[in-house]
Amino acid sequence: MNLKIAWIVGISAAFVACGGGQQKPKPEASWQREAKFRTFLNLSMTASVDSARHILDTLLDFYGKDSAALRQMVDFLTPPLSDPNSQIRNDELYIPLLEAMIASPFYDSTEKVRPRYRLEMARKNRVGQPAADFAYTLADGKRGNLYAVEAPFTLVYINNPDCHACEEILQQLSGSSVIDNQQKSGRLKIVAIYPDKDLGAWRKHLKETPETWINGYDAELAIRRQELYDLRAIPSLYLLDRDKKVLLKDCTSVDLIEAWLIAE
Repeated sequence: MNLKIAWIVGISAAFVACGGGQQKPKPEASWQREAKFRTFLNLSMTASVDSARHILDTLLDFYGKDSAALRQMVDFLTPPLSDPNSQIRNDELYIPLLEAMIASPFYDSTEKVRPRYRLEMARKNRVGQPAADFAYTLADGKRGNLYAVEAPFTLVYINNPDCHACEEILQQLSGSSVIDNQQKSGRLKIVAIYPDKDLGAWRKHLKETPETWINGYDAELAIRRQELYDLRAIPSLYLLDRDKKVLLKDCTSVDLIEAWLIAE
């Protein structure tokens, strides 16, 4: 952690020496800026969110005064921080990037349309905030809702059983001894929800889902129609606490979910 703090102090000091916060950056080659952005991304994988956010804010404050530099920064950081398939996707770091674009005079109103929408979606179901409630219907017609599920932890598994990635996640979850033990002890309940309207596809795979799970579909299609969750990619996993506050958002790492459950 000392090395990380030293890097934060060092990069901040370098910016101040260049007049950061008060004037435009001195001429700097594109590759030099890219090196800083890449270093930030590498650090974001190991540093706390607060530490990474501090560095990002420093970068945005410094480069936000130069159109070319800001656009390069946005273009470079957006894919890894926002792409659903990125291993370092992080909405808590993507949000300030979007906010900077929207506030910047270097982007016109047309260019800000998509960032505004992405910001609206990124702010939903944030870590530490209550997850959006939804209703589900089981195969026998019985109905329930997420907030009625009582357990210290709830894992929401938004899926389409026809997709290959969902098959892989299903196998990992059903084959995990940690997940199994957590369910048997009553500490964890899994709510698998199918958000689409082709029920034939859902029913075809019913027997593949463990009987210990709550396996339902969204009869009203509210998750998609009301955009309760950001479903740019499926499967999507949310680990919630007893009060349905989000602990892990849009996670696709079963190892990370296991680590969270063991740690708690």
